[in-house]
Amino acid sequence: MKTFAIRAASGLSLGILIIFGILWSKWFYLPLILLITVGGLWEFYTLSSIAHKDDGKYAKRYKYLAISFAVVIQLLSFLMNHRYSFIDISYVFPVFLFTFFIIELYAKSENPFENIAWNVVGLVYILLPVLILNKLYFDKGKLFVLAILFISWFYDSWCYIFGSLIGRTKLFERVSPKKTIEGLAGGLIVTLTLAYFYPVILSWVAKELPSFIIFAPTYTSWQWVFIALVATIACTYGDLAESLLKRSVNVKDSGNVMPGHGGFLDRLDAIILSVPFIALAAWLADQFQQIKLLLDFLQS
Repeated sequence: MKTFAIRAASGLSLGILIIFGILWSKWFYLPLILLITVGGLWEFYTLSSIAHKDDGKYAKRYKYLAISFAVVIQLLSFLMNHRYSFIDISYVFPVFLFTFFIIELYAKSENPFENIAWNVVGLVYILLPVLILNKLYFDKGKLFVLAILFISWFYDSWCYIFGSLIGRTKLFERVSPKKTIEGLAGGLIVTLTLAYFYPVILSWVAKELPSFIIFAPTYTSWQWVFIALVATIACTYGDLAESLLKRSVNVKDSGNVMPGHGGFLDRLDAIILSVPFIALAAWLADQFQQIKLLLDFLQS
């Protein structure tokens, strides 16, 4: 019970910070997302240094180089999203990734492609979802971003509660011994129920906070259920993927910045992997809306 109280207090503090950062202003959102990006990458490259030994003349600089790249890309993404569509991801991001290939030509390392692999994976795993989140923030609004984050938090919390109370059948014991099918099922049911009432909830939030919310998402209840279903499945695999990373280097937590949760990756592992899937689900939901409008027009 004490562990749960520590987790709840720590998670609540982080949640309030994130909610404030997203809602208040894009200029609060920027340092918040930079902190998450830098913190996540720092932890990833710390873990990767346990998994393999960087060699070559630039070995000790890889972490700082990758984080510097991430900060530059993040700033460009933030500025570009005012005018352009995915130019940061389609044009800028690949250039920085392939820079590592060029660097290895001069590094004189014994395992050049191992160095390339770890550096590129770190940016793809952490930075790419953040860039997609930026796109969702500017295109679909801050309330949509909060809504999908809350789905992840809500699902994770209820999986933990159901798993602690009635969990018996292991979900993926080799990777994460504490996760159970009962916890997953309970969290899924409660989260999808919440998602069904999202149109009412989000409309109310938009009315109560008009100075913060520019517009509310216009998805129907069943579209939100579809998005939430994709999100919860992706969150589960995101959690397991980060557990696999930690198990491969034999550490319990990715960091220690949050009591009861560990590091940045421990708290954000689910949302990191799920963001691209959520973006795809939202795009598909948009297409459903367009098809429905077209059919209604043809029938009229």
